[in-house]
Amino acid sequence: MIIKTTDLQNVCRKALSAIDTSIASSITEVVELRSIGNSLTVNITNNEYYVSSIIETTSNEELLAVVNAKIFLGLISKITTEEIELSTTQDTLVVKGNGTYKLPFIFENDSLVKVNPINIQEVTNEFNLSSETLKSITKFNSKEFLKSGLRKSTTKLYYIDEEGAITFTSGACVNKFTLPEKISFVVTEKIVKLFSLFDSDEVNFRFGYNMIHDAVQAVIELSNATTKLVAIIGDNDFLLKSVPTVAIRRRANEVYPHSVVVERNALLDALDRISLFSQVDVYVAYTHLEFTNEGLTIYDTKKTNHEQIGYANSDNSLEEWAYSCLVDSNDLKITLEACTAEYVTLNFGNKQAINVVYKNVINIMPECAIN
Repeated sequence: MIIKTTDLQNVCRKALSAIDTSIASSITEVVELRSIGNSLTVNITNNEYYVSSIIETTSNEELLAVVNAKIFLGLISKITTEEIELSTTQDTLVVKGNGTYKLPFIFENDSLVKVNPINIQEVTNEFNLSSETLKSITKFNSKEFLKSGLRKSTTKLYYIDEEGAITFTSGACVNKFTLPEKISFVVTEKIVKLFSLFDSDEVNFRFGYNMIHDAVQAVIELSNATTKLVAIIGDNDFLLKSVPTVAIRRRANEVYPHSVVVERNALLDALDRISLFSQVDVYVAYTHLEFTNEGLTIYDTKKTNHEQIGYANSDNSLEEWAYSCLVDSNDLKITLEACTAEYVTLNFGNKQAINVVYKNVINIMPECAIN
């Protein structure tokens, strides 16, 4: 079977990002390649999620193989020839591209491993959503996990409901959007990485439950004309209780004593330069922010070096005021790098946190204290 490299890579590279490639991983993901007429179906699973993508081909050669997903997806992602040839022997998938590569089949009890799809037994919600919503979760909420702070199991979850998505570590990211039905569920980083498989304008979403050995498991499904993702959440009700959504949204929507608008690039560039002089305490570098009615001054940890940038709004120029705080330089930098807006709004003044606001996203960044 001959297939265009870019067509196969489009699926493989996106799926590869979600696979645990660590040596210590006990989870083995497999990929099944199955030809149906003039199309190749690529199915990937680890029994917790199931991805199925259909790729059109120019041939109708029969092909069936089940191989290690990490090796296959990684190999296809690195091939630079225009076309890839796939063929099989009795127990091997042969891939021809820049060279010839042999991937052994995965057997169980002398038979080729059977890749079973995951289905939803009882569907409770179904509606269409925009792929832009999925992209915004991946782009904005995922950045929260790059920030400083201890990572517990609950801070590795994406909480999603009809009002938007929330991720949190020491701070939080509140991404506001609207879903057409009342619903709430959580998903893991691995599943959110697979959201990138969907490029179409609309994606069909289904939510429901399966009964597995007397245990109720929540399941989500995303699909379009060529791709389907089904993922088992587990005990959704228990996981929902572990996310402090009410407290996070209350802080995100709080009215702060002060609010200024600054140019995003100006603040990020100044932070980049001043961070070179900031003191590192274990793993954290701190930056002082000093707000006055004249502008925002960015200092290093010892307040030896500084830069000042002006405000894009003039609401605060009518009175004299000043407010100083200490923030994690890396947290602020990651927040600004994720932003795609020209300007950001900074809400502050309660001695607890700074809210960085742009478009429909609110990043809650806690103020720091050095002992």
